[in-house]
Amino acid sequence: MQQEKVAAFVAESKQRIQEYEAKIKKWDSVIPYEEMTMEDFKDAHPDVALDPINKPTFWPHTPEEQLDYKPPEITADQK
Repeated sequence: MQQEKVAAFVAESKQRIQEYEAKIKKWDSVIPYEEMTMEDFKDAHPDVALDPINKPTFWPHTPEEQLDYKPPEITADQK
């Protein structure tokens, strides 16, 4: 019984190790932030990078400062 649990834990751990090693390889291939241009940052992090052509924002580029922003309490009340 315990040996089966240990074997399952070891197998899960080996799977996690492989996933972490893949993440490490990805981050080893990324240019250091000090050397990145804005285009490099956009390629590395498309979900958080500014996109002035397709999704323009206003300075300081926070959600609260955008034209279509609605405070959370208003959107919760409207539901």
